[in-house]
Amino acid sequence: MRQDAIIDMTFNLGISRLAQFQNMIAALAESRFDDAATEALDSRWARQVGQRAQTVAKMIRTGERQL
Repeated sequence: MRQDAIIDMTFNLGISRLAQFQNMIAALAESRFDDAATEALDSRWARQVGQRAQTVAKMIRTGERQL
């Protein structure tokens, strides 16, 4: 579920840092899920959490629960 992906990111980042993912949030709002996943992966967060970012991005892309 995409909502689970955002919850996971919020838990890791906090709401204020997640809010800085403006392009990802805009893409989600427009149902551009591939773009949203790409934006999530193009971040310092993704480099820091490694494989977890790949899992979250896949959840965003597909809407399927991965965790």
